[in-house]
Amino acid sequence: MTPHITIPPIPEEMLEDGKIDKNELHKLLTELLAQLKVNQNLDFLENNYAEISPIRSKAYYEDLLPERGQALIEKAGLFSLFEVQKTKILSMITRP
Repeated sequence: MTPHITIPPIPEEMLEDGKIDKNELHKLLTELLAQLKVNQNLDFLENNYAEISPIRSKAYYEDLLPERGQALIEKAGLFSLFEVQKTKILSMITRP
């Protein structure tokens, strides 16, 4: 059976300056991995020059992690979509 995990909200003090720094991100991810009972070296977070690859297909991750409950954190993302949609998303959230 897959364990149940809870991802707590990001503490307000981490968000006060409008960004999450490396130490804060490392702390959040370490806590998440501990809940998943996964040992993963997160040193790649410290490398500012590490490639940030695009998010791959679901099939890729299913092949990479074939056992239910396995987890992996990687530096990947879809940054431009968030930036373009940020205003729209924020206005949808704040609408009465």
